[in-house]
Amino acid sequence: MSSTKRSEDSYIVHDIIPAFSQYGYPQAGNRENLKIKSDASISVGSGRSLEPDIVYYANKSPLLIVESKRKNGSEQNAKTQAISYIRFLQFSPHPPKYFATTVGRSIKFYKYFRDEKDGQIIDDSEELKKIITYEELKKLYGIESHKPILTPQTFKELFYDLASVYILGKDKKLTPAIIKNVTLQIYEFLKNQSNYVSKQPYVSLDGYHDRQLAIRELLIKYDWQQSLNEDIGTEFKNQILRAFQGIHLNQFITPSPVVSFMANLVKFTDRDRVIDFECGSGSFISAAINSGVKLENIMGIDIADLPYYVTKTYLALCFGIMGEEIDNIPIQQANGLVNHGNGWDIVISNPAGGNKYDPENTLNDLDQVYRHLSQQMGNKDLRDNPSEYALSIQQAILSCKSNGRICLILPEGFFANSQDEFLRKYISSKCQLKAIVSLPRGIFYKGTTTRTVTSGSQQANQKMSLVFCIKLSKENNDLDYPVFIASLEDKDNLENGLAYILEQINYWQSNQSLNPSTTIISAPKKFQLEPIQPTLIEDKLPLFEKLQRKIKKPKIKTATKIIKSLESLFS
Repeated sequence: MSSTKRSEDSYIVHDIIPAFSQYGYPQAGNRENLKIKSDASISVGSGRSLEPDIVYYANKSPLLIVESKRKNGSEQNAKTQAISYIRFLQFSPHPPKYFATTVGRSIKFYKYFRDEKDGQIIDDSEELKKIITYEELKKLYGIESHKPILTPQTFKELFYDLASVYILGKDKKLTPAIIKNVTLQIYEFLKNQSNYVSKQPYVSLDGYHDRQLAIRELLIKYDWQQSLNEDIGTEFKNQILRAFQGIHLNQFITPSPVVSFMANLVKFTDRDRVIDFECGSGSFISAAINSGVKLENIMGIDIADLPYYVTKTYLALCFGIMGEEIDNIPIQQANGLVNHGNGWDIVISNPAGGNKYDPENTLNDLDQVYRHLSQQMGNKDLRDNPSEYALSIQQAILSCKSNGRICLILPEGFFANSQDEFLRKYISSKCQLKAIVSLPRGIFYKGTTTRTVTSGSQQANQKMSLVFCIKLSKENNDLDYPVFIASLEDKDNLENGLAYILEQINYWQSNQSLNPSTTIISAPKKFQLEPIQPTLIEDKLPLFEKLQRKIKKPKIKTATKIIKSLESLFS
């Protein structure tokens, strides 16, 4: 074989076939569905034969002819040659209807037409507007692919495997960047299965062809259109929350018992319009959806890209949303403190209280915020040292409609510090307070970006409280009404403690007294899963090493205090 011939074959194998494999076409070595040159020889009579560069097959039938030219080659010559090949294949039992040309990195797809006029065969073709994937091409021929349906368990394994593919460091640790890559990879695949290979994070692996191949094989293995449902979305959310543990991403997490408790306070209905202006991992959005709130009546906002993609991907998986419709999912990556409307029935959020809103105004965020929010709250001028919590309280009240429900998580100091009196007066003049619940110290784990209302100093173990109130139709400074106040100290019995408090709130709202017959149930001892950390398996598709360890928990104590007076806090 001449050096020229070897060079041409090498170009096809090492450049053209990998380019098509990005769109799901068979890889080199798949002798059943991929043939090149002499293996794809077409007999034209008189001992002559033609050799297309590539022929792709399915079910033993030719589907696509490919003619390739190097950079600066003639696309017209490639097209003419491809038509000459496909013309002779029209006499086969299942003639191909499509061909493609390549010139350098450029790929064009065509549909072939054959007509007869005055006894003459007329060849014609039409350039297609986009590159057709292998799966799309098979569908055009009526070839059905019977792929397995994703289950929560297989989706969990898929999540682990994708994460392992993106682990490139020597320590093989799960990092925020890897979680973002996995989430973004699923998001881009759902949005455009034909073109996700040209997007981040896939292109970040351009130097790791085996890993890109692993991603493609993982994603095209399943029938996503038939798989997506609430169970798959929930499994994605579970794995995201588990992955967040221990890697300084807890600022995006509100503990699930707290989310459930707040959801029960606001009592979502299918008629409500709900906004979370700092949605984090989307826990409150999830609770609203699970309670029957319609997707079109929800808005989640976060200024950080990771929670934006997590929440949007979760909703796409839950509702089976794919393609361009993903753009219509009501999650925005934006500043949550600008104007997002004022007709919301429920405003529910856990403001991070950090510096994400550019407190020094280096990005001019505050200029935009103050077009919506007031720089003056009572006798306090916010321009000198703006507090995100002060802005968040104002945003919640302005966003909520009259008689709407507001539920926020705020630092404990908000309810007692003398320097925060202006905030207490502001919220009590605009809303009727219904309940304040002090949460155990330590449930917002290390890594949580919580800051004190006034100083902005970070505290990893800051004590927080939640406030539930109803927006008044007009300002009112009359505080002569009862408010339910509770304090829960035992973080190890959080779920049962909050369930007890919720039962007491419901009883109190009907009877204006506590129910003496209920008690807090101690939480049972249980085993905890360690946060997932991957181990890369060389020369194979990377997988996670899944470990489970028994962790001894301290003895459980319960302590719940019910305080009947709010006067000292809001005087």
